[in-house]
Amino acid sequence: MYRVEKEQIEIEGSTLTVYGIADEKGFIFDFTTELQKAEETVTLLNENNVEHCHVADIIEDIIYT
Repeated sequence: MYRVEKEQIEIEGSTLTVYGIADEKGFIFDFTTELQKAEETVTLLNENNVEHCHVADIIEDIIYT
């Protein structure tokens, strides 16, 4: 089961809140500054029982479409 993870990162002296995806094995990666987009992506992954090896491809498709 996937879940949203929140992380604070520093870029050129500014702090930015980013959201990403984690599963039972741990953090996968962050991909958005929008909590709603992260939640929608997690819902999509969980509803479709997406395997871990496909998560990056799906997120890439979401970002670039």
